[in-house]
Amino acid sequence: MKTTNFNELIKYSQVHCPCCNKSTICIADLPKYPLTEFFRDLKDTQNPYGHIDQEIRFCTDCNHMFLRHVMDANQIYRNDNYITSSILSRGAVVCIENFVNFIKKSIADLSQYTIIDIGGNDSTLLEYFLTKCKKLINIDPNASTSNQAIEIHKSFLEEIDFTALKDGQSKIFVSSHTIEHLEDPAKLLRSLSLIVTNNDYLYLQFPSLELLIEQKRFDQICHQHINYFSLNSIMKIMEQVGLQVNDYEFDSSHFGTLRVLVTRRKTNDIQSLQFTDTSISDSYCSFRRYCEQYNHLMKDFLYQRQGFGAGLMVPTLAYYLPLINNLSKIVDDNPMRIGKRYISLIPPIVGMDELDVDKPVLITSISTKIAARAIFTKLVSLGVNDICLPTMVT
Repeated sequence: MKTTNFNELIKYSQVHCPCCNKSTICIADLPKYPLTEFFRDLKDTQNPYGHIDQEIRFCTDCNHMFLRHVMDANQIYRNDNYITSSILSRGAVVCIENFVNFIKKSIADLSQYTIIDIGGNDSTLLEYFLTKCKKLINIDPNASTSNQAIEIHKSFLEEIDFTALKDGQSKIFVSSHTIEHLEDPAKLLRSLSLIVTNNDYLYLQFPSLELLIEQKRFDQICHQHINYFSLNSIMKIMEQVGLQVNDYEFDSSHFGTLRVLVTRRKTNDIQSLQFTDTSISDSYCSFRRYCEQYNHLMKDFLYQRQGFGAGLMVPTLAYYLPLINNLSKIVDDNPMRIGKRYISLIPPIVGMDELDVDKPVLITSISTKIAARAIFTKLVSLGVNDICLPTMVT
């Protein structure tokens, strides 16, 4: 399936909150917003494509933010230009390591538990618990593992029958950066609540709305992340299904993460921060003004220069910094991307051998602090004279 009109692949549009079903407010219109993760061959000389008319909406009742237009995943990921590798980035690995430490903080003895990873992908998270638990289960439509100790269940998350896992054993359910992708997160959590007992634990981590607003990182909004949970919205949706948030922490190293501990019983009184639509709109406007000023100040200095880092979120950054489209090239060391370009951008992606240390370099892969810092350190070690970093917080 090939198309250049991605508006045709919108599955449905929503204006009511996917958490509480209340009416919501439009925070920002995003006309011709680029899709991420899609690349094209350098021989593809047609004009940039892969945009949809998007909209950010916010629920003042439960403090949940979400995208209005939901893409048909079964269609867009059949596109021949989708080449994203499932190999985890360093930022994702660090985030998982921090998640593991959060889990171990509240459970001293893991030996009597079965751990079930919902959306476990390549079992990276479960491998941290090898030999420590009674049983390890990975539930994911693309679940894989290289270790026979991990049990694989290939299933779409919205279709999981958790009752089939009832066996009288104590369980730890975990899910890392998964629920933000779900069209109907409440459906999964309602299904999960049917099996969670007083002896079980549920740990989740996902992009934090609080950190996105505080650090003004609206360039991290992408079509894959339909939902942007706050502590308040995750608490409310859990209460609706009979579960309770009893601990949490924020982690700004990877996409600005919020992780929570959920149980059947309430053991801790959690106070959440309330937002208004005005506070989010003000943060978004500040972000837009910053990008406009940066683009104005740097567009001549960086014209036909070079970017570094062909991360998946470069197209959304370029939406706010059009100067990226005027770079002569974007340097990267991922062989899967070298010799291609984003479907929504013009600059070709080239290998490390084409980096010119005597010319200015714009760090284009800034979606996580870890990525931006690692690239900056690398460029310094390579002797690049002029390094430009567009993010406000790194």
